[in-house]
Amino acid sequence: MTTIFYSDYVAWAKKQEILKMEKKVLVTGQESMGDILRKSLDLPKPVKYKLGEEKIIVHCEGRDVEEIIQSEYGFKEYSIIASEEIGNYTSSEFTVDGKLDEYDQKDVDARKEMYMTRNYLNDLARQGKIQKGDYVVDTSW
Repeated sequence: MTTIFYSDYVAWAKKQEILKMEKKVLVTGQESMGDILRKSLDLPKPVKYKLGEEKIIVHCEGRDVEEIIQSEYGFKEYSIIASEEIGNYTSSEFTVDGKLDEYDQKDVDARKEMYMTRNYLNDLARQGKIQKGDYVVDTSW
């Protein structure tokens, strides 16, 4: 059994440029260095079984998405609630993969507003301005 003291671990991790900020971790002396690293960085333990695909899920506020769309596409005012015709206190999901067909691209270029949030998010992802993933957008008015 090897005992690893937290201060030794921090020094090692900083030297490896793995640990950017210190975080207190309870070390019992029975964990491997990988287990200690996972604890300090809040990484999940490796799983025995993998069910389905891993996805990025971005949970955000509608106001934040609206501001980005207004800023990037020159809208004076863009409302997800009006564009997508959604109700109060609603969460909407948009799959963003950065892909647009030619018709969707024409709609983006024409700055259409109705049912266009997904297209604008995909265009932003294609340009590398936002990450790809499933966006869960909370809205309220």
